[in-house]
Amino acid sequence: MQPRFIYSVCGAALLALVAVPASAANPDGRLMSFTMTTTMQMQGMSMPPHSTTRNICTAPGAFDPRQLVGRGMGAGCKLSDYRKTGSTITYHVACTQPQPLSSDGSFQQLSDGGFKGEMHTTTTAGGRAITVLTTYEGRQVGTCPYTPPAK
Repeated sequence: MQPRFIYSVCGAALLALVAVPASAANPDGRLMSFTMTTTMQMQGMSMPPHSTTRNICTAPGAFDPRQLVGRGMGAGCKLSDYRKTGSTITYHVACTQPQPLSSDGSFQQLSDGGFKGEMHTTTTAGGRAITVLTTYEGRQVGTCPYTPPAK
């Protein structure tokens, strides 16, 4: 099993926010603090939670939730069932390479412009079931000089 691959799939959606299109009305970006906590369980054992926090400069203006999910996951992964109901977004991700896995996630946009959510991932390694729960939250902590990513 490759825990790094699972962590990277779970985290790719979170870090994809840097690709939000820029708005000409406000040249300052939003400095966002993102915290992601991942807990992995295998039949008969579990690993301690792994947390990371990063500050990222995102585009100015309103957060576009479509940029949070499905970007940077690679050719072996497909996003489906993306739905927005009110301030809640749900989605499904299925990957075939480098190992099959399936994820169901949701997140809620908060009134202060931040968000919180979770993703439940299942896969197997050596015939054993593996479950990964990833929780994440983001909040604006200031402004920053935003430069759109190169296309």
